[in-house]
Amino acid sequence: FVFVFAPRANADARYATYAPVLAMQKMEEWRAASVPIQVVDAVDYADMRGTVLTGLSEPPQAVYERRWTVETLLTAPDALVIVVTVGLARRHRAQHAIQVRLITLRSVPVPVPEGT
Repeated sequence: FVFVFAPRANADARYATYAPVLAMQKMEEWRAASVPIQVVDAVDYADMRGTVLTGLSEPPQAVYERRWTVETLLTAPDALVIVVTVGLARRHRAQHAIQVRLITLRSVPVPVPEGT
């Protein structure tokens, strides 16, 4: 009976390991990047080993879908809200329910007028 559930548990553990790593990768990119000027809403895909795949649409070998948004905070215009969400690509969602979401705030440097 245990052997029936072991492959699924193994797959869930693998998915649950790579999803946080992919989310942290993107979050660290945003923390290290210069402050974006425009609002960002983007997506990319990764294979089963966490290698990010290039292309605009979901490639057939995609296992993970990583989405991120960068928006200004309405109550504090000198702050950005960065949200990174990693879940399974469309064809894997029915079998497993893995999703990781990271949210952080980043300040936007206020320009100092010249001559002050």
